[in-house]
Amino acid sequence: MSSAQTSSAIGGYLSNLYERASHFVNEHTGHSEERQPLLHGQSSQEYGSVPDNQIPVPKPRKVQSPVKVEAKVWFANERTWISWLRCSVLMGTLSLALFNSASYFKPEPVPPPFEPGPDQNGLMRTFHTVRTFGIIYALISVLTLLWGLYSYQRRVTLIKSKWPGSFDDLIGPPIVCAATFLAILANFIIAVDLGTVFKGSPSGKIVQAKGATVELKRDQVVIDIAYSGLCGTDLHFRKRGDMVLGHEGVGVISQVGEDVKILKVGDRVGWGYNHNACGYCKQCWNGMDVLCPERQMYGAADLEFGSFGDRAVLNAYFVHKIPDEIPLRLAGPLQCGGATVYSAIVNSEIRSNDRVGVVGLGGLGHLAVQYLRKMGCDVVVFSQTNSKKQQAEQLGATEFVAVKENPSFEGVKPVDYLLVSTSQQPDWHRFFQAMSPRGRIVPLTVAFEDMSHPYADILMKELSISGSLVARRQVHREMLEFSARQNVEAWIEELPMTEEGVNTAFDRLDKGDVRYRFVLKSQRTNAE
Repeated sequence: MSSAQTSSAIGGYLSNLYERASHFVNEHTGHSEERQPLLHGQSSQEYGSVPDNQIPVPKPRKVQSPVKVEAKVWFANERTWISWLRCSVLMGTLSLALFNSASYFKPEPVPPPFEPGPDQNGLMRTFHTVRTFGIIYALISVLTLLWGLYSYQRRVTLIKSKWPGSFDDLIGPPIVCAATFLAILANFIIAVDLGTVFKGSPSGKIVQAKGATVELKRDQVVIDIAYSGLCGTDLHFRKRGDMVLGHEGVGVISQVGEDVKILKVGDRVGWGYNHNACGYCKQCWNGMDVLCPERQMYGAADLEFGSFGDRAVLNAYFVHKIPDEIPLRLAGPLQCGGATVYSAIVNSEIRSNDRVGVVGLGGLGHLAVQYLRKMGCDVVVFSQTNSKKQQAEQLGATEFVAVKENPSFEGVKPVDYLLVSTSQQPDWHRFFQAMSPRGRIVPLTVAFEDMSHPYADILMKELSISGSLVARRQVHREMLEFSARQNVEAWIEELPMTEEGVNTAFDRLDKGDVRYRFVLKSQRTNAE
């Protein structure tokens, strides 16, 4: 039902209520309209016309009781509060219409160094004018609603003092009007309850908590979370009680902001480590939004939501559609793990005829092997022991080196690139010897200790060490498309997204007891 139809329906309801209330007063105050004979010598204008031969009988002047007088005053003034409430609904409807129409005048932002032209300036003035009137009408609506309810309360107090127990149903009109007004306001400020969330604590135990209620902005979407991957980076935040954990979330969009055009309700989407960027700096214009000085990343911004919860609210431009070929339970680990590995490969400009080493066969390493092999590279896996050799071959590795059994890498041909996916830094002196001249080393995981390496080896071989952060948006989307076409899948173990399930996943990941990624399944959303 539209706002205008709602206003009309409420107006009709209030008018009908007034008629019923007036009828009640007539019945309970003895009001009568019977005519009486005229007194001799008095005019028919005062007493009415009768035949001349009728003996006039004086008509008693009716003296109304104080109760009836007060009741009539109450019902006469009842129209006042009804009018105020009708005015409130009308003003709220006009305010809603103005706010909705203002968006049609808002021009597209002009990036620097360009300046907006006359057309953009004119549209912006119109936009602000329309929104200003919308705000004014909204304020009038609030004031008239409050005054109408105040007037109503005064009348109710008066009538109930004379007729206790009567007109109990008259509480309906202000409730209906107030509900309508709040519904109109909800079009301007849509609050989203994030439901149940999971946070860290000083002891390191993950605790279940009540999520915050946040505003849905015009460029944001609400995601009902179905699954979340557990990343090694999450371990660094398990003792923080001020943030919701998780950043490998996937689910289904349940609400969209007014300005969102690229996504719709029902889309299967995911998000990763970076949530937002300014869009105007040099890095953003070069497509490197993850290096934006105003980037909003996991652990530093948007602490009120994470992927370990019922819902998340994100900027639509940092949300990625999941291809239909990828089940949601397998898409979670790709949002950070897959995106990080794929980004390192793209940024390093690795080609199909390159020989690439992968240090560590874990959450990142097992995805790196798949991507590299699907691209046609020779892939050499470096692991501590032979325990993962068979799994490395299943993933597509062309060569396997057990570091403890062959510490000098005897018989191993040098590699052109080395992706380091272990949580601890390797022995750099040893691995520098395994590099080809002008080779490149790319660390992938987060480590906080200093990096110590032989200086001469870098010079003599002209080696380079390049950092690689998480994937920028375009690379993230390319990664999802590549994964769908080439059937790149994370090896997962599924656990329930409960307090017990999350704690179990964290404890086992900390011990390295997983092959190779944990995925937490929401107990609320059943999307696949």
